[in-house]
Amino acid sequence: MQRFYSVLIGYVLGCFQSAERIQRWLRLQGDIREQGTGIPGTANMIQTYGAKAGILTFLTDALKAGLAAWLCKGIFPMLSGDTAIAYAGAGVISGHCWPAHRKFRGGRGIACQYGLAMVFGWEHFLILTAGEVFGLILSRLMIGGAIGAAIMFFAAAWILPYGWEVRLMCGVIWGIIMIRHIEKFKSIAKGQEPRFSFAKFPSMLRGGKQ
Repeated sequence: MQRFYSVLIGYVLGCFQSAERIQRWLRLQGDIREQGTGIPGTANMIQTYGAKAGILTFLTDALKAGLAAWLCKGIFPMLSGDTAIAYAGAGVISGHCWPAHRKFRGGRGIACQYGLAMVFGWEHFLILTAGEVFGLILSRLMIGGAIGAAIMFFAAAWILPYGWEVRLMCGVIWGIIMIRHIEKFKSIAKGQEPRFSFAKFPSMLRGGKQ
């Protein structure tokens, strides 16, 4: 039952849609679900409203995931710490991507992985970050970093000395994120994904309407 409760706690916290709250807090016009890609996440917030809104969304999404993992790690002592984190992580990613109160239309879960990795430990966080950086550089696509991060989040579960349950749940998390990126994979195949350029990075961070 502790595994079930870990997933449940994670799901409830994951349903908190940071992008919507940040948009209201900063009194930004429009509805992020009707802007850009329609995804209430970091990338769309940056592209639509600029760096400040995007960074705050990223940090809040990472924080809610980290909070879920930290709570379950402390509440359920019969589970190993890493196991509790993994089950809570599967829940929080599910809630973030498919929030029941928003007709199951949520984000893609990349920022949440960072919060989970921080609770897992600095090694996991470093591997995840390396995946983001190398994915971005090697693909030269904006989405390449996110996909690289997702792959290395899962790979870290096998590189580091975790148990089979942690590896299984990290696989579930990876699977959810890949499902949420199906449309992006289609765009890549059609050559429609925006390319990343260090020269254009500052203008991208300024975003659209402020």
